[in-house]
Amino acid sequence: MSKVKPRIKIPKRPPEERIKDFNEVALTLTEEQALQEASRCLQCP
Repeated sequence: MSKVKPRIKIPKRPPEERIKDFNEVALTLTEEQALQEASRCLQCP
């Protein structure tokens, strides 16, 4: 079995920013991060 790739943590806005509005908390991944996450095995945790 191949080495398990770690899951990429989705960045979040700091609490100091979040308390000022109702915008999204979770930020988006970069294209490179999204491709890396998509290359992970579906069976991996």
